[in-house]
Amino acid sequence: MILAHVAALNAKRVVLASASPRRRELLGNLGLTFEVVVSSFEETLPHERFDHAADYAVETARHKALDVAALCAADGRPPPDLIISADTIVEHGGYILEKPDDADHARRVLASLSGSSHHVHTGVALVLPRAPAGPDGGPLCRTFSETTNVLFSDLPPQLIDAYIATGEPFGKAGSYGIQGAAAAFVRGVEGCYFNVVGFPLHAFSAQRSSGLVISAGSMDFRLKNLALGFAVGAGIGAGGCYAYLSRLPAAQPSTLARAPSLDALPGPKPSDEASVFRMHSAFKYGVPQGEALRFYEGYVASVDGRTRNPKWVLEHVTKDSLRGDGTRDSSSFFEDPGLEPALRAKLDDYAGSGYDRGHLAPAANHRASQKAMNDTFSLSNISPQVGPGFNRDYWARFEKFVKDAAKVSDGVFIVTGPLWLPQPDGRSGGGWEMRHPMIGKPPQLVAVPTHFYKVVLADNPSGKHGGHAAAVGAWVMPNAPIDPATPLTAFTVPLDALESVAGARFFPGFVNARRRAALDDAALGWQAEGRAALRVLDRLSLAQDQAAILPRQAAEAEAGGQQQQQQLQQQQQQQGGAVQRQPKTVDGQGAVHLCDIVSCSLPPEKWWEAGGGAGQRGGGRGRGRGGGPAWQGSRGGGGGRGAAQEAAVVAAADGGGVDAGEQAGSAASADS
Repeated sequence: MILAHVAALNAKRVVLASASPRRRELLGNLGLTFEVVVSSFEETLPHERFDHAADYAVETARHKALDVAALCAADGRPPPDLIISADTIVEHGGYILEKPDDADHARRVLASLSGSSHHVHTGVALVLPRAPAGPDGGPLCRTFSETTNVLFSDLPPQLIDAYIATGEPFGKAGSYGIQGAAAAFVRGVEGCYFNVVGFPLHAFSAQRSSGLVISAGSMDFRLKNLALGFAVGAGIGAGGCYAYLSRLPAAQPSTLARAPSLDALPGPKPSDEASVFRMHSAFKYGVPQGEALRFYEGYVASVDGRTRNPKWVLEHVTKDSLRGDGTRDSSSFFEDPGLEPALRAKLDDYAGSGYDRGHLAPAANHRASQKAMNDTFSLSNISPQVGPGFNRDYWARFEKFVKDAAKVSDGVFIVTGPLWLPQPDGRSGGGWEMRHPMIGKPPQLVAVPTHFYKVVLADNPSGKHGGHAAAVGAWVMPNAPIDPATPLTAFTVPLDALESVAGARFFPGFVNARRRAALDDAALGWQAEGRAALRVLDRLSLAQDQAAILPRQAAEAEAGGQQQQQQLQQQQQQQGGAVQRQPKTVDGQGAVHLCDIVSCSLPPEKWWEAGGGAGQRGGGRGRGRGGGPAWQGSRGGGGGRGAAQEAAVVAAADGGGVDAGEQAGSAASADS
């Protein structure tokens, strides 16, 4: 790390190209000696030039560093050995939020951040004026970016006004300073805390890990395009810092919106602020690090260093991401080089374990480029899964169902993760116990999940697929062989119950308390319908398996389920064997359950062999449906499309069938 070379750096001329007192203090706390030369570069790069906010921050930092290099070249002194420049911005909803211009601007920005999460990007540029010229003939310049996710609590207007009155929002990207009074707004931080303050200390101090070598004699810099590793260091929140150098893709949560942002007016007002180290004396040597947020081209993963599994994987799947030249033939599983070896899963852990290397973000969802496909083979996207009957069968069909939902919507946002659910211990006191296998070698064992969950939000901003803004559904399945005739709805669970056992809130930018309550009522309705179609013993077994999530349903499974099964059989007899599904979400609640909108039944078994056409057996017992999901014509409008019509829609969305990559990846392979 650079810390080991501070003495060598302090013997050189180092320049900080920033007027920020926060950056001066943070770098000073590393023991680094430097002079400050403020850039005259106007930070007015047009936002529309950049697809991602992090690129904007990097380019601004680069311009500032090169501007200071020119200023130093003209001051008559020997050129600096190193120029450090940075630019920090806030991104929310696809818009870049820079420094506010006045109180009204700050008020609008803070109101937009209230009750939601946003991204803080810092672009860093390192210019070496004494090194050989770069490819463009100018000073050698290397850049990287860092992204941190910040979740705000709800901010009432009175609180926003009181905060603005302190003067703290002015001169700060996003109209707040996390190290000041705005710390009270923050419910959580994922990533590098100091990145939010204004400079990613860990990413900078870890430069030696990426090939930045500083020798006292020659100031020999060698910067390579390698991802920076997770390591124990200063920071706060759920993960270690993460960053990317130069031509690697920076951490990019979303594409920038092509519309005027909130930061249109000129004239930011600078202000001073207190040191981050005064927030708590315990921060002096950093905090323990156990989780890391890892960004890839098609997904983001939060990796748990204790279980060596992803805690969750978040992806955005669209029709475009499902198309492309990406192929599994050119992909190989790899260990995540951005995580410390002691805290990550290893390829050898799976050798001879009997478990599949199961993708949480399926490879078939990310064909847009070969890199996107390759990224899904990182072990940060992998959990140990039972192969026959689950990963290669029921779970593969479930992934196909979700993939098809992306084809008949404006795209889906998907959170997938492992669970470890306890079971009743059988003692009279009603206690619980946790039992699950481990693979690998002590002390760096990989935990085998007992269950997996998936939460799906089908987006509909265009309004082409009904009157709802989005539809949401959640499912939990055991990491075990599943009877292929089990209806998908039998695994539907309420969001609140899943969030309680997963230790996370899902889609907080859309799911509020009112919507969650409506979705959960609908989920229980769909679950009851699905489980009523099961045999009594199967229904009891499933209820007991999920007793830690839904204890009341487990206790009532036999009596309630038997009655519901009789009612379902009566309906089938009256309707000639077909049940007309009715929506379960109450109107006017601002949310719709996914099963109200699409047919929540699975594609046929081994659809990759048969092509998923009409007449194949679907996932639900007795339903006779032939394909994946299709948007219903209207809620409550008579059950939507028939099997043949629905299968035709799915086949058209698939382009006539499943290609070899999906066949190998989702079903036939032990490493799907």
